[in-house]
Amino acid sequence: MQANLSHGLLLFWSQWRRRFTDTGAIAPSSPQLGRALSEPLLQRRGGPMRVLEVGAGTGAVTRQALARLRRGDAFDVCEINPEFCAYLSAALRQWDESAPGVRVRLLQADVRTIQPGDDGAYDRIICGLPFNNFAPAQVSELFNHLLSLLAPGGVLSYFEYTWLRQLRIGLMGPGPERERLRAITEISRRLWARHEFDSTAVWWNLPPATAHHLHA
Repeated sequence: MQANLSHGLLLFWSQWRRRFTDTGAIAPSSPQLGRALSEPLLQRRGGPMRVLEVGAGTGAVTRQALARLRRGDAFDVCEINPEFCAYLSAALRQWDESAPGVRVRLLQADVRTIQPGDDGAYDRIICGLPFNNFAPAQVSELFNHLLSLLAPGGVLSYFEYTWLRQLRIGLMGPGPERERLRAITEISRRLWARHEFDSTAVWWNLPPATAHHLHA
Protein backbone atom coordinates (compact mmCIF):
# COMPACT_ATOMS: atom_id res chain seq x y z
CA MET A 1 0.00 0.00 0.00
CA GLN A 2 2.93 2.35 0.68
CA ALA A 3 4.11 1.92 -2.91
CA ASN A 4 0.60 2.72 -4.13
CA LEU A 5 0.53 5.85 -1.95
CA SER A 6 3.87 7.00 -3.34
CA HIS A 7 2.64 6.35 -6.86
CA GLY A 8 -0.48 8.38 -6.14
CA LEU A 9 1.53 11.36 -4.88
CA LEU A 10 3.85 11.31 -7.89
CA LEU A 11 0.88 11.05 -10.23
CA PHE A 12 -0.89 13.94 -8.51
CA TRP A 13 2.13 16.23 -8.79
CA SER A 14 2.74 15.31 -12.42
CA GLN A 15 -0.87 16.09 -13.30
CA TRP A 16 -0.69 19.33 -11.30
CA ARG A 17 2.18 20.46 -13.49
CA ARG A 18 0.56 19.36 -16.76
CA ARG A 19 -3.13 20.09 -16.07
CA PHE A 20 -3.29 22.69 -13.31
CA THR A 21 -6.69 24.00 -14.41
CA ASP A 22 -8.27 20.57 -13.82
CA THR A 23 -6.20 19.64 -10.76
CA GLY A 24 -6.08 22.96 -8.94
CA ALA A 25 -4.05 21.88 -5.90
CA ILE A 26 -0.41 21.29 -5.05
CA ALA A 27 -1.15 18.27 -2.84
CA PRO A 28 -3.98 15.76 -2.28
CA SER A 29 -6.53 16.58 0.39
CA SER A 30 -5.51 15.67 3.92
CA PRO A 31 -7.34 12.99 5.94
CA GLN A 32 -8.70 15.80 8.12
CA LEU A 33 -10.27 17.53 5.11
CA GLY A 34 -11.55 14.19 3.84
CA ARG A 35 -13.28 13.56 7.16
CA ALA A 36 -14.81 17.04 7.18
CA LEU A 37 -16.20 16.59 3.67
CA SER A 38 -17.49 13.10 4.50
CA GLU A 39 -19.20 14.07 7.77
CA PRO A 40 -22.71 14.27 6.20
CA LEU A 41 -22.40 10.58 5.24
CA LEU A 42 -22.83 9.77 8.93
CA GLN A 43 -26.11 11.72 9.12
CA ARG A 44 -28.61 9.18 7.85
CA ARG A 45 -32.36 9.22 7.57
CA GLY A 46 -32.84 5.47 7.31
CA GLY A 47 -32.12 3.22 4.35
CA PRO A 48 -29.27 3.01 1.84
CA MET A 49 -27.83 6.19 0.37
CA ARG A 50 -26.72 7.18 -3.12
CA VAL A 51 -23.46 9.13 -2.99
CA LEU A 52 -21.52 10.92 -5.72
CA GLU A 53 -17.93 12.13 -5.47
CA VAL A 54 -16.83 14.62 -8.14
CA GLY A 55 -13.19 15.35 -8.91
CA ALA A 56 -11.81 12.41 -6.96
CA GLY A 57 -8.19 12.87 -8.08
CA THR A 58 -6.09 10.08 -6.56
CA GLY A 59 -8.77 9.20 -4.01
CA ALA A 60 -7.68 10.98 -0.84
CA VAL A 61 -11.30 11.85 -0.01
CA THR A 62 -12.67 8.70 -1.66
CA ARG A 63 -11.11 6.50 1.02
CA GLN A 64 -12.58 8.61 3.80
CA ALA A 65 -16.01 8.43 2.18
CA LEU A 66 -15.84 4.66 1.71
CA ALA A 67 -15.07 4.21 5.41
CA ARG A 68 -18.38 5.92 6.26
CA LEU A 69 -20.61 3.99 3.86
CA ARG A 70 -22.69 0.94 4.76
CA ARG A 71 -23.87 -2.21 3.06
CA GLY A 72 -26.44 -1.39 0.40
CA ASP A 73 -25.14 2.13 -0.29
CA ALA A 74 -24.25 3.13 -3.88
CA PHE A 75 -21.12 5.21 -4.47
CA ASP A 76 -20.37 6.81 -7.84
CA VAL A 77 -16.86 8.22 -8.21
CA CYS A 78 -16.57 10.76 -11.05
CA GLU A 79 -13.20 11.91 -12.40
CA ILE A 80 -12.54 13.52 -15.78
CA ASN A 81 -8.74 13.04 -15.84
CA PRO A 82 -7.89 9.70 -17.57
CA GLU A 83 -4.61 9.32 -15.64
CA PHE A 84 -6.39 9.68 -12.32
CA CYS A 85 -9.13 7.29 -13.49
CA ALA A 86 -6.57 4.61 -14.32
CA TYR A 87 -5.08 4.96 -10.85
CA LEU A 88 -8.50 4.96 -9.15
CA SER A 89 -9.61 1.87 -11.06
CA ALA A 90 -6.80 -0.16 -9.49
CA ALA A 91 -7.03 1.50 -6.08
CA LEU A 92 -10.79 1.00 -5.74
CA ARG A 93 -10.39 -2.75 -6.18
CA GLN A 94 -8.30 -2.72 -2.99
CA TRP A 95 -10.37 -0.16 -1.09
CA ASP A 96 -13.63 -1.99 -1.82
CA GLU A 97 -12.52 -4.62 0.69
CA SER A 98 -12.94 -2.08 3.49
CA ALA A 99 -16.57 -1.41 2.50
CA PRO A 100 -18.29 -4.77 1.86
CA GLY A 101 -21.70 -4.51 0.28
CA VAL A 102 -21.17 -0.97 -1.05
CA ARG A 103 -21.80 -0.71 -4.81
CA VAL A 104 -18.94 1.36 -6.22
CA ARG A 105 -18.89 2.69 -9.78
CA LEU A 106 -16.06 4.72 -11.38
CA LEU A 107 -17.16 7.23 -14.02
CA GLN A 108 -14.66 8.91 -16.33
CA ALA A 109 -16.81 11.88 -17.28
CA ASP A 110 -17.56 15.56 -17.00
CA VAL A 111 -20.04 15.73 -14.13
CA ARG A 112 -22.33 17.90 -16.27
CA THR A 113 -23.12 14.81 -18.35
CA ILE A 114 -24.42 12.92 -15.30
CA GLN A 115 -28.17 12.80 -14.73
CA PRO A 116 -30.14 11.23 -11.85
CA GLY A 117 -31.34 8.39 -14.10
CA ASP A 118 -33.45 5.41 -13.08
CA ASP A 119 -31.72 5.05 -9.70
CA GLY A 120 -32.89 8.48 -8.57
CA ALA A 121 -31.07 11.53 -7.31
CA TYR A 122 -28.10 11.55 -4.91
CA ASP A 123 -28.47 11.85 -1.15
CA ARG A 124 -24.92 13.17 -0.74
CA ILE A 125 -22.45 14.77 -3.15
CA ILE A 126 -18.81 15.45 -2.30
CA CYS A 127 -17.06 17.81 -4.71
CA GLY A 128 -13.33 18.45 -5.10
CA LEU A 129 -13.44 20.58 -8.26
CA PRO A 130 -11.05 23.59 -8.36
CA PHE A 131 -13.69 26.28 -8.84
CA ASN A 132 -11.15 29.10 -8.53
CA ASN A 133 -9.61 27.97 -11.82
CA PHE A 134 -12.83 28.21 -13.84
CA ALA A 135 -14.72 30.99 -15.60
CA PRO A 136 -17.57 32.44 -13.50
CA ALA A 137 -20.21 31.16 -15.94
CA GLN A 138 -18.77 27.66 -15.61
CA VAL A 139 -18.77 27.91 -11.80
CA SER A 140 -22.46 28.86 -11.81
CA GLU A 141 -23.29 26.08 -14.26
CA LEU A 142 -21.47 23.46 -12.20
CA PHE A 143 -23.07 24.45 -8.89
CA ASN A 144 -26.54 24.59 -10.44
CA HIS A 145 -26.06 21.14 -11.95
CA LEU A 146 -24.70 19.61 -8.74
CA LEU A 147 -27.59 20.98 -6.71
CA SER A 148 -30.03 19.63 -9.31
CA LEU A 149 -28.61 16.14 -8.77
CA LEU A 150 -29.55 16.16 -5.07
CA ALA A 151 -32.57 14.36 -3.69
CA PRO A 152 -34.85 16.31 -1.32
CA GLY A 153 -32.92 16.80 1.90
CA GLY A 154 -29.64 15.96 0.16
CA VAL A 155 -26.32 17.62 0.94
CA LEU A 156 -23.59 18.97 -1.33
CA SER A 157 -20.18 19.26 0.33
CA TYR A 158 -17.21 21.00 -1.27
CA PHE A 159 -14.11 22.87 -0.17
CA GLU A 160 -12.19 26.05 -0.85
CA TYR A 161 -8.69 26.97 0.23
CA THR A 162 -9.11 29.42 3.10
CA TRP A 163 -8.52 33.06 2.12
CA LEU A 164 -6.56 32.03 -1.01
CA ARG A 165 -8.88 33.72 -3.49
CA GLN A 166 -9.11 36.86 -1.36
CA LEU A 167 -5.32 36.95 -1.05
CA ARG A 168 -4.89 36.64 -4.81
CA ILE A 169 -7.40 39.44 -5.40
CA GLY A 170 -5.58 41.67 -2.92
CA LEU A 171 -2.20 41.12 -4.57
CA MET A 172 -3.41 41.72 -8.12
CA GLY A 173 -3.68 44.94 -10.00
CA PRO A 174 -6.79 45.79 -12.03
CA GLY A 175 -7.42 43.40 -14.90
CA PRO A 176 -9.55 40.49 -16.18
CA GLU A 177 -8.06 37.91 -13.78
CA ARG A 178 -8.94 40.03 -10.76
CA GLU A 179 -12.47 40.55 -12.08
CA ARG A 180 -12.84 36.81 -12.71
CA LEU A 181 -11.95 36.01 -9.10
CA ARG A 182 -14.23 38.74 -7.79
CA ALA A 183 -17.10 37.29 -9.81
CA ILE A 184 -16.47 33.83 -8.31
CA THR A 185 -16.48 35.42 -4.84
CA GLU A 186 -19.92 36.91 -5.52
CA ILE A 187 -21.22 33.57 -6.80
CA SER A 188 -19.94 31.90 -3.63
CA ARG A 189 -21.54 34.49 -1.36
CA ARG A 190 -24.94 34.10 -3.02
CA LEU A 191 -24.60 30.31 -2.84
CA TRP A 192 -23.78 30.37 0.87
CA ALA A 193 -26.59 32.81 1.66
CA ARG A 194 -29.16 30.58 -0.03
CA HIS A 195 -27.93 27.04 0.61
CA GLU A 196 -25.18 26.74 3.25
CA PHE A 197 -26.07 25.26 6.64
CA ASP A 198 -22.60 24.45 7.98
CA SER A 199 -18.89 24.96 7.33
CA THR A 200 -15.72 23.60 8.92
CA ALA A 201 -12.24 25.14 8.90
CA VAL A 202 -9.54 22.53 8.33
CA TRP A 203 -6.10 23.84 9.24
CA TRP A 204 -4.33 20.50 8.78
CA ASN A 205 -4.32 20.70 5.01
CA LEU A 206 -1.97 22.11 2.38
CA PRO A 207 -3.10 24.87 2.06
CA PRO A 208 -5.66 25.21 4.91
CA ALA A 209 -9.19 24.77 3.64
CA THR A 210 -12.85 25.25 4.55
CA ALA A 211 -15.43 22.53 3.95
CA HIS A 212 -18.83 23.97 2.97
CA HIS A 213 -22.06 21.99 3.33
CA LEU A 214 -25.12 23.02 1.28
CA HIS A 215 -28.74 21.90 1.14
CA ALA A 216 -30.48 21.85 -2.24
